[in-house]
Amino acid sequence: MRKLKVLLGNHPIYSDTITTLANNGITTDLALLKADLDDLSKRTSIPTQRLHVLRHKVATLSVVPETNKDFDQTRFSTGFQTLDHSLHGGFCLGHTIEVTGLHRVINAEFSLYAVESFLSSFDDATVHYIYTTGMADSRQMEAVISRAQAKHKRHKSDQIMQRIQCYSVVTPTDACQLLVQIGALHLSSPSTPSLIVMSDIVHLLESEWSNNTTEQQQPNLAQSLKSVNNLGLSTLVLHTITGDPNFEKPRSMKAQGLMEQWNSAIDIRLLLAHGVESAGTVCKVVKARSTKISNQGSLIPLVRF
Repeated sequence: MRKLKVLLGNHPIYSDTITTLANNGITTDLALLKADLDDLSKRTSIPTQRLHVLRHKVATLSVVPETNKDFDQTRFSTGFQTLDHSLHGGFCLGHTIEVTGLHRVINAEFSLYAVESFLSSFDDATVHYIYTTGMADSRQMEAVISRAQAKHKRHKSDQIMQRIQCYSVVTPTDACQLLVQIGALHLSSPSTPSLIVMSDIVHLLESEWSNNTTEQQQPNLAQSLKSVNNLGLSTLVLHTITGDPNFEKPRSMKAQGLMEQWNSAIDIRLLLAHGVESAGTVCKVVKARSTKISNQGSLIPLVRF
């Protein structure tokens, strides 16, 4: 009940609500995050909207578990040796990472290299892969499982598969709710390394783009990602920008606005392009920044390979 106690101290207006919840079995933050709010409202006579507000406050309150202190010192490979070198060893555990590219397929392929590396780096790691485009490629995921199993020969492929959860969302609201649920699951075992991959944020927001989406849903989604980051989860967010072959312009004013809004939540920015090499993928890094979301970071020198 750590966060509920903090809220009770900061916002006495919730005193009666929190007391009523405790009398109905909601005695921990995790219980509130996992609860069916409609059912809970019927049992407690607390308005559903008030419960949604309270749960959102619990989910977004920045109370970092003690187990996350060493996350900045732990890295996992990107799957590309030159990129690992430029990032001083790879992606930081517990950071949010943004990948910006020209092709969804290439973005997805890059993310699967990161998933394979993550599963291979930590024996008990879990991955939550969130699809927003309907472009889930089961063959690619099977290849990831096969390679990860080869690196951990004591693990069977079905054991690797049990560590990967796949989801599908179509609106920013769906994504926010799912992130809250994943955060709740992580709270039950905060020492377990977890990675969230969300493909293609641009597509997700453009699915119902409007002024209301820009002003309300997009910041809420950004806040939800920051919240799971504060819980110690690693997050890989994919953007696809199509159109200009010289990488100078986003595909639309919508995408331009999106890029500007998300800049504060970027940990590492990459630009992926088609190419030919033995590994099947070429990455061209034009800008990279490694930092915790809450801090200002420094730019890493440009790397091309």
